Amino acid sequence: ASINRTCTGAWVSEDDDSCLADHSMECYTPFMEWSDAAICECGEAGVAPASPPPPPSPCDEQSWPDVDHGLVCGECKVLVDNFEWTYGTCEGYCASIGRTCTGAWEEYGGSCLVEYSMECNTRLESSDAICECTDTG
Repeated sequence: ASINRTCTGAWVSEDDDSCLADHSMECYTPFMEWSDAAICECGEAGVAPASPPPPPSPCDEQSWPDVDHGLVCGECKVLVDNFEWTYGTCEGYCASIGRTCTGAWEEYGGSCLVEYSMECNTRLESSDAICECTDTG
């Protein structure tokens, strides 16, 4: 339901009973059905946030291929769709965009929530995974 305010900040929390943020998200990012734990910061209707927006990521994650639902999980870290059939590993995904893998995780519920960590060269029988790549090609 709308409260007639403007979003000035948004975060996801794995713990439904706290205000501890696991990661930030953009105000316009659709909130997934897998959790009811969102932390929202609101300002007056039509009033811009007091602080300037963060600088753009050096990775331009939105230009990367197969970013599932546009989910950016952190700087240079995305939820990769078509994982098993197209890339096989996070090493393969990062190499496809001229970068090197720096982290790999099995996701939980089609989200940025981590089920478990894995190596960059781990083959995973899953349609999606979280991959982190270097910030330069």
